[in-house]
Amino acid sequence: MPASVGILRLAASLSVAVTVLSAGCSQPAETPAVPVETYAMRGEIVRLPAAGSREIAIRHEAVADFRDEGGKVVGMEAMTMPFTLAPEVDVAGLTPGDKVAFTLEMRWKATSDIVRISRIERLPAGAMLSWESSPAPSPTPETGADSSGSQPK
Repeated sequence: MPASVGILRLAASLSVAVTVLSAGCSQPAETPAVPVETYAMRGEIVRLPAAGSREIAIRHEAVADFRDEGGKVVGMEAMTMPFTLAPEVDVAGLTPGDKVAFTLEMRWKATSDIVRISRIERLPAGAMLSWESSPAPSPTPETGADSSGSQPK
């Protein structure tokens, strides 16, 4: 086989190899999966994100089954705290004071957004949160008894 044919085969092989490698390099690298603990939570919006921010503040109910980074159930008391909104979460139409249901993601191994909200929606009118008490029954005009049937003393 003449040397020129061998050189052409080598050049063709190198060309194919470079094309394959460059095609593989142009694909975005797969991000490794980050373990996620999710919690269905409820609360009241205290502060919406400022312009250019994804941070919202919510007063939330207690989470009895909250797990720490090691997986131990430690619970979380009701409190007001800031949360980062996942990029796909839209808060348009929500206002401070709205009662909401949301999904909290704990991404302990993430390098950013370790605590974030992946879903949020307004609760139905009249929804009560754990720190709220039921309104007192109002007296009925006909009997003076309240709606539970109790007579005034």
